[in-house]
Amino acid sequence: MKVLIAMDAYFNILQSHHANQFVHDGIKQVIPDANIVMVPLFLSHKDMIDSLLIWDKGKKIHKKVTSDIHNQSQKEVTLGLIGNALIIDGKNTIGNSTSSYALGEAMMYGLDLMVQEMIISIGNVNSYDLGAGMLQALGAKFYDRNGALMQIVTRDDLKLVRGIDVTQMDDRLAQTKITLVSDENYHLFGKSSQIAKSDVSETEKQYIDNSIWYLNEQFKKVNVFLDANQGDAGGIQAVMAALFNAETKTSQSLIFERTDLLSLLREADLVVYGGANGTAHSSLVANALYDFHDGTNMQLYLTAGKSYSNITQQENYYQFNVYPEVTESTEDIHIGMQLTDVVSSFMRIQK
Repeated sequence: MKVLIAMDAYFNILQSHHANQFVHDGIKQVIPDANIVMVPLFLSHKDMIDSLLIWDKGKKIHKKVTSDIHNQSQKEVTLGLIGNALIIDGKNTIGNSTSSYALGEAMMYGLDLMVQEMIISIGNVNSYDLGAGMLQALGAKFYDRNGALMQIVTRDDLKLVRGIDVTQMDDRLAQTKITLVSDENYHLFGKSSQIAKSDVSETEKQYIDNSIWYLNEQFKKVNVFLDANQGDAGGIQAVMAALFNAETKTSQSLIFERTDLLSLLREADLVVYGGANGTAHSSLVANALYDFHDGTNMQLYLTAGKSYSNITQQENYYQFNVYPEVTESTEDIHIGMQLTDVVSSFMRIQK
């Protein structure tokens, strides 16, 4: 029996690759000789490095970057290296800083490693400096109204910028393929921007939105035109597209591209997937797996908590809530053991 396991995470409790293993154990209890392939999943703001390293057998690299641009304090972040590709988690790299400088440092590190590609997740990045700090780390210059070089440009300094020079950035960027991973459709500014959708005061929303709009106008003066529809990571998405020809992909498209998930899906006798992140079917990958279901193989969907599925029952499609009462004290092992038990029971019935 050929089985494909592609579990999403369960809230912030159980990671995808751990959920896969619990499901694997449940199947093996009943069918020890089952041919099982496990594909770890991720979102643009969560678990990308771990998931890609598990599938592609890469390695983790620990690198120090600037955590506070004002006092030059540093922190250690985890990057991934798979062949000639550097994997960067944008949110973890930048953290809660008001500057994206640390992301630029991580990219410079990739250039020094002579990688040919950088894959950067930008989900939940909220520095809101329109990539100014990142560009400074890569060699760009920003000038104030007196023509003086600005040493630091954070989200609070954007309206002080009167001049931008992007001609002195590292030449190696032109030879490096940059792929951004984003699951959002934010605009650069306005009612559909990332800051407009965030949970901050209206005063802060207006301040940040106006600052991003202002710096966008300064970019135009040096013939850098940002796509108003690429507003994820507070506009870093648009800046990378304009200056580095960066391509944006969803987590779903990257997973399908790097794991051959579609061919695995077609070959499997049983597909086990699911997860719990808000609504049970919020995952792009879960939606895609279901869309490819034509009844020729069995699909088992496993959710938890108050999550739900809006799927109409089809032939050979089964759905279970393995742990309805998820609370703040629920541990990963609690959900994991239920996954194993439910899957083993299901396999015994099918057997």
